[in-house]
Amino acid sequence: MKWIDKKHMQNRYLWLLIGQLLFFISVSKVDSYEIQYSKLFFAVSTSVILVLGLLTITNVYLRRYGFIITSAVVLLSMFGVYQERTIIYLITFVFYFVVILILTTSITTKLLKADKIDYTHISGSIAGFLMIPITLTLFLRMLFIFNAEVLSEPMATLGLHGLVYFSLLAVTKGYAEVIPVMPQAQMITALFGVAAQFYIAVVVAIIIGKMMNSKANSKDSL
Repeated sequence: MKWIDKKHMQNRYLWLLIGQLLFFISVSKVDSYEIQYSKLFFAVSTSVILVLGLLTITNVYLRRYGFIITSAVVLLSMFGVYQERTIIYLITFVFYFVVILILTTSITTKLLKADKIDYTHISGSIAGFLMIPITLTLFLRMLFIFNAEVLSEPMATLGLHGLVYFSLLAVTKGYAEVIPVMPQAQMITALFGVAAQFYIAVVVAIIIGKMMNSKANSKDSL
């Protein structure tokens, strides 16, 4: 196909975005399977997204060491499918949180340095935003190990789809029929919501500024 050219193939943000969208599309089907398969899906899909996120990091050394740690995290995640250990979810969440900070910083820096905005920057901006609800899902799932009353609905009722749905709403429009009831969940969810809105404001401001500058420069050249 014509649109699948070398430039598209080299857009690592696009592959990360595709991985994230596949996760959101597939998660609705997972709850119909046994809980063991649901855990396996979550462990595999988040590990894949983590790897795709690391691929977008341009710093070679940072990416190299990141892959070493990611390999350990993936093994721990696979082990966590069969053994409910708090430390496994904690390590996974911490590393995921570090990756999201590096990724969003990298995207923002590239946007600032770019002379003009193209589809690479747009796909990167969307992918960076979608990392926020996925990371929130990881954190909430970890809290469910400590306490069954994290949200107003138990994990058994919500399922993985419901948890992801709540995380998406929490960072976009706010709460709906499900709300956080555990104090830690309330604070973290609110902070993730603020971070998401701040990220959107910064990225949109940069994109609009770059587009206006590009139009002004094109008019001056005429």
